[in-house]
Amino acid sequence: AVVSTQSGHYGRATNLDHHEISTACSLDSKNMETELSKFLLGTNVHQKFKLMYDESMRKTVSLKDLNYEDMTQLVSRHKSISIQKLPLKIELKERFASIKKEKKTSLLLCKSVTHGLALSEKWDEIQQTPGIDKKKKNNRFSNFQRSDRNAGSNLENEFLVKYELDKFSMYTDMERKCSLSLAVFDSDGDLTYLSPKYCEKIVNFYEEDDKIFLIKNFSGFCRIA
Repeated sequence: AVVSTQSGHYGRATNLDHHEISTACSLDSKNMETELSKFLLGTNVHQKFKLMYDESMRKTVSLKDLNYEDMTQLVSRHKSISIQKLPLKIELKERFASIKKEKKTSLLLCKSVTHGLALSEKWDEIQQTPGIDKKKKNNRFSNFQRSDRNAGSNLENEFLVKYELDKFSMYTDMERKCSLSLAVFDSDGDLTYLSPKYCEKIVNFYEEDDKIFLIKNFSGFCRIA
């Protein structure tokens, strides 16, 4: 059973309750952040969309293409944009649900959502460090992934103190204090929680059974099938 909650630690987080899933929406520069969020809630990771603008322009895109940066640029150049969901291939959803994902490199097992947020922040920080090659960046990050290392065991607590949060904070509090949007996918690949306001920094999570994973590579996650 899915528990309707916005806890950062226990239960399955969802804001799908009483949410009417729509198959199409129109966007402009004034409503993009809220309307896109409402439109995407409940969407499957393998969903395809028809993007329409300038009356005659049409192209098919995937979920990863509807990112904040690209959509902001698009609505700034065109007066109105329409997005329509195309029929989802049910075999893709079934295949996604059947695959064991624990060892997928796009996913990182976390103790909690706040632990995942701390790891995400540290990963971004390491990626932006100049003069370090990819291998050294990965080695440095591995120290923070491991709970048996001092860096890893202290990471979440330092994050909680920094943002004045605790492990049981509501998702809305995390989003407000950390200036980000949260997105959570379930074991079928459905987007069961998405911040009411789509913002520039989005941190994605995947829930399966009692486990929570940080989606470290969203493009890679979208290719699981």
